[in-house]
Amino acid sequence: MGVLRLCVLAEGLPAGEDPVARVAAELSADHEVVVALTERDISAGGGAVPVASVGGSFDVASWQTTTHLFGLEASRYVELVSSLAFESMGAWQAERLAAVVALDLPVDFIATDASVQAALAELRPDARVLLGRLPLAPAAADVVLEGSPVPAMLAGSAPIVLPSNAGPVEHMVSGLIAEPDDPADVERLRSQLSSDPELAARLAEGARAAVADWPSGASEVAAALAEIVASPPPESVRWPHRLMGDLMAGVALLRQDHFAASAYIKRLETDEAYLAAQKVRERVESSRPLRAIARRAKKRLL
Repeated sequence: MGVLRLCVLAEGLPAGEDPVARVAAELSADHEVVVALTERDISAGGGAVPVASVGGSFDVASWQTTTHLFGLEASRYVELVSSLAFESMGAWQAERLAAVVALDLPVDFIATDASVQAALAELRPDARVLLGRLPLAPAAADVVLEGSPVPAMLAGSAPIVLPSNAGPVEHMVSGLIAEPDDPADVERLRSQLSSDPELAARLAEGARAAVADWPSGASEVAAALAEIVASPPPESVRWPHRLMGDLMAGVALLRQDHFAASAYIKRLETDEAYLAAQKVRERVESSRPLRAIARRAKKRLL
């Protein structure tokens, strides 16, 4: 692979132990790497604004989401996938539809974990899905419900995770996987570990073993990029059909949920308790003394 002009999109300027910063710094030794911000903080207004598009064209443009990816001019587009969290979302959530559609676009995928690679390859058997684990700094933690559990495992912790972000964690081998629909399960598992030092030690040893070969640099990402550049681009015929299929299926689910919610609201509007509450509200709003009392009560509550 010759010298590449690579653009890495990021929400904020990566620095320090940020894996994006470490990958960009290492790749810049052999390639021309540009880190482009998708938004910039405005200190005066307390908000953020989109950053102007980067001029020129790139050999590869990469980021963890496709929201801004195709705003860049590039020969190849790569989506970095760290998790498939949308699988835990309900069908009624619009974010799920957006995430599913993002996987339909004409991109190559670099999965940052072997379990994510396997799941993504099953979802997109026609796509190129390569493994490119990011260099992560150890950070001890006993509960990791969002993000990668690998930093905790590198630090020798046996983390409690959810199925959506389990990564290399294997239940009762290198950590514990909590039930996503039971908020109390995390505390139960935490109590189980604290009351059983032998189990905690065994899981910690399993966690260290599970990430013993985790890369400390960007070698896997570099190898994945080299394979992508050397391979034909994604076919331009299949992805529109796949995208429209997922889009229409998602819209159908959202429409079904909308009608179900509308029917439920209509039933509530005829409920005796709701009608009685409406009458009380009308009396309060039509009576000046009661309005004054209501205002004073509201002020006390605030």
